[in-house]
Amino acid sequence: MKKSILYFRNAVMAFAVIAVVFGCSERMDRYEDPEWLGGTNIETLEEAGKYTIFLQLMEKADYRTTVEKQTSTLFVPDDDAFQQYFAKKGISSIDDLTEDEAFELFTLHFLANSVNANHLVYEKMWNRLESATAEYRSLFFRKQTKSYSVPYIEIPKYDPTYQGQEIYIYTDVKYVPLFSKYYFQDYNGNGEIDYPMMYPESEWSGLMNWHNAVILPPPGKENTTEIEDLAVPTGSGFLYYLDRVVEPMPNIDQYLAANQDKYGLFYDLMQKYATYTQSSVEDKQGRKLYTKGYSDISNISAEKGPNHASSQLPAWALDIFTVFLPEDDLLQSYFDNTVLKTYASLDEVPEVTIRYILQSQMTNRLELKSKFTEKFYNVYGDLSVIDAADVEPGFMCSNGVIYKSKRILEPNVFLCVPGQLFFDKEYETFLTMLTRGGLIATLSGDKEVTLFAPTNEQLLAANIRLVIDDDGNQEFQQKTDDEQWILLPDVDLITYAQDHIYYGSISDLSGEGYIEMLSHNFVHYSGNSLNAGLNDFKGNSAEIVDNAESKNGILFYIDQPIETKYRMGQYISSDPDMSEFAQLMVATGLLDPNFEESDTKNKYPNIAVTEAAGEYYWTAFIPNNAAIAQSKLDGSFPDTTGGNIDALKSYVNYHFIRETIVDDGVVSGTFNTLFEGSSLIIDNSPDNLKITDASGQEVFLNHANANNLVRRGVVHKIGSVLKTQ
Repeated sequence: MKKSILYFRNAVMAFAVIAVVFGCSERMDRYEDPEWLGGTNIETLEEAGKYTIFLQLMEKADYRTTVEKQTSTLFVPDDDAFQQYFAKKGISSIDDLTEDEAFELFTLHFLANSVNANHLVYEKMWNRLESATAEYRSLFFRKQTKSYSVPYIEIPKYDPTYQGQEIYIYTDVKYVPLFSKYYFQDYNGNGEIDYPMMYPESEWSGLMNWHNAVILPPPGKENTTEIEDLAVPTGSGFLYYLDRVVEPMPNIDQYLAANQDKYGLFYDLMQKYATYTQSSVEDKQGRKLYTKGYSDISNISAEKGPNHASSQLPAWALDIFTVFLPEDDLLQSYFDNTVLKTYASLDEVPEVTIRYILQSQMTNRLELKSKFTEKFYNVYGDLSVIDAADVEPGFMCSNGVIYKSKRILEPNVFLCVPGQLFFDKEYETFLTMLTRGGLIATLSGDKEVTLFAPTNEQLLAANIRLVIDDDGNQEFQQKTDDEQWILLPDVDLITYAQDHIYYGSISDLSGEGYIEMLSHNFVHYSGNSLNAGLNDFKGNSAEIVDNAESKNGILFYIDQPIETKYRMGQYISSDPDMSEFAQLMVATGLLDPNFEESDTKNKYPNIAVTEAAGEYYWTAFIPNNAAIAQSKLDGSFPDTTGGNIDALKSYVNYHFIRETIVDDGVVSGTFNTLFEGSSLIIDNSPDNLKITDASGQEVFLNHANANNLVRRGVVHKIGSVLKTQ
C-alpha cells in the first residue's frame, strides 16, 4: 500500500519540478495532466452526474471557489444518500438549509489539503510525537475539519455569574474520526465487534469508514481489499465516495442536552461543574458568544477531546472521551439505595460523592468493546471488567463515544475503607476533610488500612467545623480559646485527618497497645477505647461503637475524634512534679512558657524544636523534682556560676531523643539525644524499659509514670537525672 502511493507521490513531484524548470519557456508547450489523473474534483463530480446535491451544498456553503482554487479532499455522498438524509430531517432540498447549516454540513465532508489514502490512515504529525522509539502508526485517527456547530442558546442552571440567563454557545471546530482496519489493529481492537458498538445504525466496511459512513470503492474496484484503492485521484486532490451523508456532529455535552428525556439526571448533575467564558467572538448578528467547559471532571464539551489543554495538534488527533451513560431510572435507583438513605435530596450530597459517581462513568480515551470486556481501567486507575450484557450500543459524538450503560460503574473507593462515608450525611465533614487532605487515594489503594471516623457533631464538639457558602465554597474552621471561629490551615487539617488513619489492618482493639498513625502521632488503645494526648488531657476517650469491613481494611466508627494536639511543652508544664526541670528548660531557652500561636492567638508553653516542620518523633525522659534535688546534692548538677549556661543546656538536652518510644517492648537500641554527640541506650520490654546513660547509670522506667502521649511524641517521668559523663 505505502509503496504504490509513494510512487504516485514521487511521480507528481517530478512532474512539478519539470513544470518549474521549463514552464517559463515560450517555446515549450505546457504539459497536459496525464489521462489517468482526470479532471479536477468538481469536474469529476459533474461528469459522474449523480453528485449534483453535493455540489449544490458546496454552493450554499460558499465553498465552490475554495475547492476550485486549491487542492482539497472531498468525502462525497451521492444524490440518493442526500435524499435519504432529507427524508430523515424532514426537508426536501438544500434550499431548506440556512447558510450556517450548509457550512456546518459541507465542511464535515471537506479537508483543506490533498490527502491520499495512505496519509489519511498514517497521519504524519511533525511535533516529535513520532520518533525512532515512539511510533504511533494509525492512531492519529481524528481529522480536523472546518465545521463547527451553529451557535445555540443555553441557560446556565448553577453558574453564579450566568445563572438563568440566555447565552449563545459556540463550539470549536469538529474532528471527524477515520476508522480503518489498520487503526483497529494498532489499537488492539476488532473492527467487526467494535465499530457496530459505536455506530449501531451503520456498518463496518472492513477497510475504512469516515465517521458513520462507509467509504465506497470507486467504479471498477468494487471488490478491492486494498485501502489505497478507495482514493480517487483528480487534478486538484482526492475524492472518497460515501454511502451516506455525515450529519452534523454534536459533542457529548450537546448530545446530553438534547436527550434529557432519557439522560436528564446525569446531565443535570454534570451542570454543577459547568463553566462559561465570554469570548471576543461575535456571531453575524453581533451577539456575544460564550464557550462552555467543565472543571474538576472530564470536559465533555471540549471538541479537542481529553487533551484539549495541550497546544499540540497530535494530542487532539489521538484520543476521545468515552461515557458509559445510565438512563435516569437506573441512576435514580442507585441514588435511592445509597446517598438518599441519609440525605434528603441530591442537592445536599457532597460534591466529592457526585463527582466520583459521574467521573467513574467517563474515561479520557476511546474504550472498545473487544477490550473493556477483557480488561478495563477507569479514570482513577481502578482495574475491572465490564460485562458485555451491561453495555448496549450507543452514539458517536464529535469528541467521544457514548455507550448505554445498564449498571453504575462504581469507583473502587466506594468498595474500600472510606466507601460508606460517601453515602452517609453524618460523616460529611470528615469525608470532606479526607478529600481536601488528598487522602482518598491512600485509603483506596492496595495496602491495608484502618480508618477511624467521627461524625459531624463530634467534630463540631471538638471545635472543628465545615462551612459552605452560597456559592458552594468550602472552608474548615477551628474555634480559638477566646471562642472565635477562624480558618483551619491546610497543614493542620491534613494532620487532623491523618490522626485517624493507620497503615495496616487492625481487627481487634479489645486488648492494649500503641499504634502510630499516618500523622506519625501515637495513639493508645485499650478495651476498644482510643486515647491520644488531648484525649487524655480532656478525659474523653474515643470509644469504638461499630465497624465495617471492606476489601482493603476496616472502618471503625468512633464517638469522639482522636485528638493529638496536646504539645510536649504543655504536658511538661502541667505537672507540678516536673516543675524544677521545666524551669531549667525555660532558662536554657528550650521551653517558651508564653508562646502565642500566630493564627489562633492561643497561648501555651511550647518547645519549638519539637514543633518544627518535619520533626515528628520525640521522647522526653523528664526527671521529677526529687531527682533534680538529688542531682544538686550529689554534684551532678551543672555549675552556672558567671552566667555560663552551656553546661546547663547539655544537662537539659540530654533528656530528649528523636524517636517515639513507649514501654511496649517494640523499640530498643541506641539513640542520639538533643545534646549533640551524645546518646542513650534503650532496652525495652513490655512495661519495663531500661535507660543506660553515658555514665553507665541504669534508670528503670516506672510504668505508672510512662507513656504520656503528646503531639509528635511521648513524655516519660523518671526518678533519676540522666548523666552525660
